[in-house]
Amino acid sequence: MKILFLILITLTGLQKGKIYYQETERRFLYYLPKTREYSGLIIGLHGGGGSPESFIKLTRGEFNKLAERRKYIVIYPEAVGKHWNDGRNLSFYASQKMNIDDTGFIGKLIEDFQKDYPISSKKAFIVGMSNGGMLALRIACEMPDRVAAIGIVAAGMPQNIKNFCKFQKVNVIMFIGDKDPLIPINGGYVHFLRRRLGKVLSVKEVIQLWIGDKECKPPIVQEIPDRDPDDGSSVLLTKFFCIDGGKFFLYVINNGGHVWPGGSRYLPEFIIGRSNNDIDATQEIFRFFDEIVKSNNN
Repeated sequence: MKILFLILITLTGLQKGKIYYQETERRFLYYLPKTREYSGLIIGLHGGGGSPESFIKLTRGEFNKLAERRKYIVIYPEAVGKHWNDGRNLSFYASQKMNIDDTGFIGKLIEDFQKDYPISSKKAFIVGMSNGGMLALRIACEMPDRVAAIGIVAAGMPQNIKNFCKFQKVNVIMFIGDKDPLIPINGGYVHFLRRRLGKVLSVKEVIQLWIGDKECKPPIVQEIPDRDPDDGSSVLLTKFFCIDGGKFFLYVINNGGHVWPGGSRYLPEFIIGRSNNDIDATQEIFRFFDEIVKSNNN
C-alpha cells in the first residue's frame, strides 16, 4: 500500500498517515479497532475551515468509540486549504480554485486501505459535515460503485453537480435544520454571514434525484421523542424504502441550525443557530451503516 504511516499512536488510539496523490502530500488520521475482522470502513470529512481533529471534537470522539465496539476502521482526511472541492467552483477556496481532485483522493484512500484490510465496496461509507457533506454527495455522484452509503449533516447538494449525478445506487442518511442560516433547506444560495457561497438544491430535489425511476414504497414519517424540551427544537424523520433495497432517511431538525445533532457546539448560536439534543447523529449514522452491512452480508 502506498501510504506512508507515521508510527505515532496517541492515547486515543488514533494514528497519523499521509498519502501522495497527484504529486501532493495529503494528511489523514485513522483509527484501527483491536480486531482482525472488520465490519466496514468509514471516511469522516470535516466541514469548511475545519480539520480531522475538529471533526473528531465535533462528534465528541464517538466515531472512534463506536468503531472499536463494532469493528470499523475510521479515516479522517484533511482538505487542501481546509476546504473540500465539492463542485461549487468558488474562486476564494484554494481547493476549488485549483480544481483539486478530492473525489479521486478519497477513492484512492479507500482503495489503499482495502488492499491491506478485507473490506469490500459494499462496506465502505462516507460521512461529512457541511462542506464535507457536500463532498460526500459529490463522491456518491461520481463513484456510486465505490461506496455503500453516505451520511450528510448540515449540507446540501451543490447545484453544479446535478446534471452528472448518478448516486441512486447509494444509500443516504441526511440531517438538516429548517432554520440553518448557512444551508437553505429549500435550496438557493449558501451563506456564511453576508457572503454567498454557491447554490445548493432543495432537499426535495435531492430526494427526487435519488428516487429517479426507482420503484419505492410510500414514505414513513415519524416524530422523534422530544428528549430535550429545553433545546427549542424537535426532529421529524422520513424514511424512503425502494424495491431495489435502497434507503434514504431524512431527519429534519425543526428550528435547528447548522449543527451536528448531539455533537459539540463550535460557534455561537447567533451565527449557526440552535443545536438539537433529541438525537445523536453519530449514533444514528452508525446504526444506519450497520443495517447496510447486515443486509449486504445476507
